Amino acid sequence: MESELRAALRLIWKDAVSDYRGKLSVYSQAVFAAGAGVSVGLVGEVYPWGPEALLPPSIVVVMVFNAVFAAYSSFIREAEAGTLDAIRMSPLTPSTFYAAKAVYSSLNIALYTILYLAVLQILAQPLKASVAFQMVYWLAAASIMLGAVASFASALMVYSEARAPLMPAVILALSAPYIGSAAPHINLIAQGTPTALSEMAGLMLAPAAFTLLASLLVRAVL
Repeated sequence: MESELRAALRLIWKDAVSDYRGKLSVYSQAVFAAGAGVSVGLVGEVYPWGPEALLPPSIVVVMVFNAVFAAYSSFIREAEAGTLDAIRMSPLTPSTFYAAKAVYSSLNIALYTILYLAVLQILAQPLKASVAFQMVYWLAAASIMLGAVASFASALMVYSEARAPLMPAVILALSAPYIGSAAPHINLIAQGTPTALSEMAGLMLAPAAFTLLASLLVRAVL
């Protein structure tokens, strides 16, 4: 168990180093997140309902965009680099392999979404201090869900040898139910209305359940 955990941590670190060395995906995601923050912030200043109304749809777009990038840098990158077979022969089980990829994808999505929110907050201040904790909770739950979806979709693409352009459609199809259920909460947060965490409990339960289910299903495709 301990050796498997160490191997998973090394895999997460390897992905981080690969992204940093590649730079293209890092720059692309950073430019998109910052650019989206600037665009929404400037448009929100003249939008009749203010930047708060633009926050829910824009944050979903930013997170899904980053999920697509995370999917390409997950199992697909391993397959293209020819390292997938070597990792399969490592101490990692398919479930732990998937979990490591999902963790890195979640961190990736959260990082660039935070960049987007930081730029937007500087320009337009759509978020109130009273809902800061709810925003962090929502962001964590949504990042975990989309990270799990991105890694699972990446594994499916490698297994089925499907075309990479299908990736955004697969991610949207898998995440749409969660996005729909989470939408009311981000709308309340954007309006500055605090909500009890008990009402938001399902936001964290759903990603946990999906990750567990995907980690079992992924055994059939890895």
